[in-house]
Amino acid sequence: VLESMHSAVGHSLLLGEEKNEEWDVFKHWDNEQIGRARAIMIKAILATDMSTHFPSVGVLASLVEKVQVEYVEDDTEEEEETNKRHTPLYILSQILAVRETNKEKNPLKEKCRELANLILKFLLHAADISNPAKKNKLLVYWADKALAEFFDQGDREVELGIPISPLCDRRTVKRADSQIGFLKFVIRPTYALLGEILPRVKEEVIPIVDQNINYWTREKSRISLMTLTQHPVMRKATMRASDFKKEDSDIGEEEEEEEE
Repeated sequence: VLESMHSAVGHSLLLGEEKNEEWDVFKHWDNEQIGRARAIMIKAILATDMSTHFPSVGVLASLVEKVQVEYVEDDTEEEEETNKRHTPLYILSQILAVRETNKEKNPLKEKCRELANLILKFLLHAADISNPAKKNKLLVYWADKALAEFFDQGDREVELGIPISPLCDRRTVKRADSQIGFLKFVIRPTYALLGEILPRVKEEVIPIVDQNINYWTREKSRISLMTLTQHPVMRKATMRASDFKKEDSDIGEEEEEEEE
């Protein structure tokens, strides 16, 4: 519902009733181009819905592999250059730049067109869920903002007497655990796949993601230790240990007085 609303509002601002000439990025495009762009925009916005995340990752990974396998490079190229030219972006630039000279469809070109559209959708989705891939201060800030919103939703669901959505129950959701799971099972695989398409993501973003997983793991251990020390049994044990130290100190003082 939210994604559909975003799509409708975007269309209204760019092409519809609320259109402003200053925002008209399509004014030099023909109707066919505008139609294609509009279709891509709708699909990309709808693809930010997390319910489509795992199927989308699977489809994109499969298509990247198919395009790379079908693309045949000159065997005389140097190994380093060959590896470089087999990257998905290079293949797309080579295949899609060639004008078709006959009406017969080129199967690889069709796959490349599909892959290009999927990459556009995937980039928007990756940006939409990118908060856990940011550096530490922004990472923590947006994690807390997101959880606060989730918990407000959970509170409202309790008031309405309906099932609480995942990650929305403030009584059971643990801050660090929620972030570790999302980073390991959603964020890292997403950006690892994106890194196969855009090498800079592998070089610059994946290290940050790994650092963030380590940060939340340490935070989980810290909170667990704090919780453990607040447990009645542990508090009692700590107090007894403190008493022993006090008794040892008193005994030491008494022995010094006797010697004097």
